[in-house]
Amino acid sequence: MLKFLEDQEIPLRQENTSIWRCAKTIIQFLHIIFKELRPNYFRGYGALPYTAAQELDEFVSKIQRLLGQMNDELS
Repeated sequence: MLKFLEDQEIPLRQENTSIWRCAKTIIQFLHIIFKELRPNYFRGYGALPYTAAQELDEFVSKIQRLLGQMNDELS
């Protein structure tokens, strides 16, 4: 991509993005990833045993709480 832009003489914009904004973006991305690990997203792969689904849901909830706390600290 860089070579294409240079060949087309398209100037690159260099923006200064704060580390806080990068961190918050990564946290939001992780939040989405873990949301998709909830048991209802696994339906297409077949039934998940109740205890496994419950443990997975609890695990995801813990991780999402931690991500929420991290996000709050960065705000």
